[in-house]
Amino acid sequence: ELLLGIVKYPEGLISKYLTLIFLFLILFTIHLTVVSCLLLYCFGGKLGVLRNSADDDRYEFRLSSFFREAKKLFFPYLWLFSIMLPVVLLTGIFILIGFGIYFVFIYNQQGSMASIFFASFLALLFVFLGIAGSLGSLMFSSYAAVILADGKTGIKSSFKATFIFIKDKPSSILFFIGIYSAVAVISAVLAIIHQIFLLISAAGVLMTIPFLFVAGAVSSYLRLVMWSSFIAYYLNYHEERELSRILPSV
Repeated sequence: ELLLGIVKYPEGLISKYLTLIFLFLILFTIHLTVVSCLLLYCFGGKLGVLRNSADDDRYEFRLSSFFREAKKLFFPYLWLFSIMLPVVLLTGIFILIGFGIYFVFIYNQQGSMASIFFASFLALLFVFLGIAGSLGSLMFSSYAAVILADGKTGIKSSFKATFIFIKDKPSSILFFIGIYSAVAVISAVLAIIHQIFLLISAAGVLMTIPFLFVAGAVSSYLRLVMWSSFIAYYLNYHEERELSRILPSV
């Protein structure tokens, strides 16, 4: 009865608990901001350390170097993801529009055959543009983050360098798709195994607890491998480009 009352008269609930809802929204916003800043700080430290390790074989990890890289890269990454986030949201809106057209015109079979065909084409177009835009934004952000990890370029220069890199090295697109696909497949396998454990009575629940620790460790390791691969791939390209500049002059 309480749930039915909330569905029928939501304005009554809102007016009664307006202060509580407002407080919850403020606390949630603060929580999201703090967590995002911490993740961004750790992300900058991680990529900075990986970049230094890939560039220098004698490099040894120290906690002080992690904090130094995190501090140096925090604001560049904040600018990068602040610029790219609206682009990703826009591609998500395209996908929602495509599914909205599908359910309104095609699923309900509204209109003539010509209008349904046009709606189908339009829905597929929006979904395709949304998915392609999402993958493109993710790829561009990833390579820009790798270039920024050097700490020698600003946000504008990193965008320009990313465009040049993708233009000169079209295989970077396939490399990105291959790495992300491998990580996604392994993550999906871990998720399926987790669900299988949950289906097994009490023993499955007990097995789930150590499995979650193992799956978390594997996921963390996979992310390190993924970013290390992107960094190594870009450094190889950078070295080849420098050699091509030196050899003609020699």
